[in-house]
Amino acid sequence: MRGFEKLVLGWGDLHLDVPDAPSMLVGLLSTRVGLLDRSLFARLPEGLLTTLHGSMPDGASKDVLSLHLRQLAAFKAELVTHLETDLFGQRNVDALAAWLRSASRPAFHHEVVLAASTMSLDSQPPSATFGTACMDSQGMVAEKRGLVLSMLQQLHSPQEDWVFDEADIQLGFSRLLGSTEQLAQARPEACEHLVQLLTAAIKQEVLSAEFLRSARRMRFGGPVGVELIRKVQRETPMHSRRAWGSGDARQFRSEVRDAVLEYFDARSLDELAQIVDELHLSEKEQAHFLQKMLVIGMEQGQSPAALDAMQGLMGTCWSGDVVQAAFDRLRDIAQDLVLDLPHCREQTTALVAEAVSRNLLDQSYLLLDGTTVV
Repeated sequence: MRGFEKLVLGWGDLHLDVPDAPSMLVGLLSTRVGLLDRSLFARLPEGLLTTLHGSMPDGASKDVLSLHLRQLAAFKAELVTHLETDLFGQRNVDALAAWLRSASRPAFHHEVVLAASTMSLDSQPPSATFGTACMDSQGMVAEKRGLVLSMLQQLHSPQEDWVFDEADIQLGFSRLLGSTEQLAQARPEACEHLVQLLTAAIKQEVLSAEFLRSARRMRFGGPVGVELIRKVQRETPMHSRRAWGSGDARQFRSEVRDAVLEYFDARSLDELAQIVDELHLSEKEQAHFLQKMLVIGMEQGQSPAALDAMQGLMGTCWSGDVVQAAFDRLRDIAQDLVLDLPHCREQTTALVAEAVSRNLLDQSYLLLDGTTVV
């Protein structure tokens, strides 16, 4: 599903290279193809659907889309008015909720999340009724951010019969992240405001840290969006850090192996660094990760690539002490590897020698390894 959202966020760029991209994206939701939930159609961006409408021949399908676009445009126009008056003007979430229920357009509720969040990034008052006494631009943004988060917390709850469901929250924020490159060009200061909004949303559990991890991996918002998410994750370490307990041992081993195999397949240090960063490993876990990379490297003839990763990400993802600990672990388990890797003694000796030549290990380690029965 998030892969589809990634395509939706980049539909404009796709359209430049593939003019038929909008109809192809919508085709994934058709009954004939049946790859995705058809209800997603109503949540597609207005611009994408408008472009699709312009390319359609006259007929019943175009008429249905015309009606949908009129309804969406009318809803968004009314939405701005109600956000300015009800939420930001009167600070009355109940009034906004009453309008949303009377409008009866739940498929458009992600637009509320997107519009309210976007308006909260602007340091200007959204309406003449918004109190500005003794409030500088930072105070204005903080006040609006607080109102938006209070609205999301109240309306994304069983007490309000889930006016906003989880899809509304995630789609609203994913569309917001998708606009970060344009936002950075138009209002650079708004990016920092967005970091503050997302940080508060994570801390108040309006948005999950898992959503940010996925959005970062899918690169929502391009390089600007990825860097913005990194900042949020640094501000929310208790939420973003994955604590690997004893009950997670099997999953931990699985994720480590998947990450190593993905690196050997793509040979991308940037992608590997991103994955390691997302795992938030302790030093002991980092040593296990590198030891596993060395073993899999020997199994698949990828030892040079394993050392490339160690060397390329030294000081970024792990320290020299962690690298040495990984080789210590490899030496300790070498006897157990003989059945699966008959030449592991020779391979391990060659790995150590190469690591020394790359300054990953001290020269003294080579002497120590030579006196150890492997």
